[in-house]
Amino acid sequence: MGQLLYGVKLSFNHLFSERVINQPETFEKEKNYTDKLLTNAIDETRRISHELVPKTLKDFGLKAAILDVCQQMGESFKLECSLFGLNKKLNDNLEIALYRIIQELLLNVARHASATIASLTLKVARRKIFIEVKDNGKGFDSSQVSKKGIGLAGINHKIDLLNGKLKIQAAKGGGTAITIDIPTID
Repeated sequence: MGQLLYGVKLSFNHLFSERVINQPETFEKEKNYTDKLLTNAIDETRRISHELVPKTLKDFGLKAAILDVCQQMGESFKLECSLFGLNKKLNDNLEIALYRIIQELLLNVARHASATIASLTLKVARRKIFIEVKDNGKGFDSSQVSKKGIGLAGINHKIDLLNGKLKIQAAKGGGTAITIDIPTID
């Protein structure tokens, strides 16, 4: 991260007003390079932050961490959170993945859905973990879903690593429902 930011600083030294007038092509090339460095720095920051274990998760467990996310998101829209089967601790990596998946799904509702009401259901059973996030937002054309967005790509990656399945049901103007099934090991 430090190297990326130092690269941005050096690149800014090449972006001065005289170059805009006298060397517009060189200026544009340097500006695009600086933009690329900043994008890489943002992506790297996000990657690093997602690998960190949230303090609430570490200190109080998965249920408390998810309820904390629900409370934070509940300030943006009415959110009902239903959590079942979190009586015992799961594998640390599984808990982090579940937390991050749920966090990203709810952030997506806040950022993109324009929803007034949403719900989260998490059920941890002996052989399966079920997650469902529904909202009454603006929806979208699910046939046009791009899995290249950072948030959805990260969710898909985590689900793939857990041998899970993701299903998106959305209709333009009709809200969205996302369900995830993840098998567990006895």
